[in-house]
Amino acid sequence: MRIVRQQRLLLCGLAALSFFAASPAALAAERESLEQLRATTLNLIQLLVQEGVLSPEKAEGIIKQAEAARQQENAVGKTEPTKGEPNVVRVQYVPKPVKDELREEIKHEVMAKAQAEGWVAPGSLPGVFLPGTCCPRTSRAA
Repeated sequence: MRIVRQQRLLLCGLAALSFFAASPAALAAERESLEQLRATTLNLIQLLVQEGVLSPEKAEGIIKQAEAARQQENAVGKTEPTKGEPNVVRVQYVPKPVKDELREEIKHEVMAKAQAEGWVAPGSLPGVFLPGTCCPRTSRAA
């Protein structure tokens, strides 16, 4: 049993190592594939213009729109945190105890507000009556 566990750990380690070793090659292949797709799309647009299906102005607009979207996608990853929002704190990782503490604080705040405003008390909605229970049940044909 111990040998099987060691073999599993070894296989997992090798799989992780091969994943990280193949990452640069996979990224290069993906980048090449995207460039090929981009070139094919541009050629298709030019062919549509030559055939008269698409006007040159519309083709130029499509290309400019695609370039703007590409630049925006590239800029999203490179943006710095906004300095106009002084109360915003960006945290990459939040430990479980901190998450639990935040969850409890928020729950207590919401329940306190609900009780203060009276929207958690039974019968707080005048004119609304739900007869019976609200449990879903299956009915059998007799």
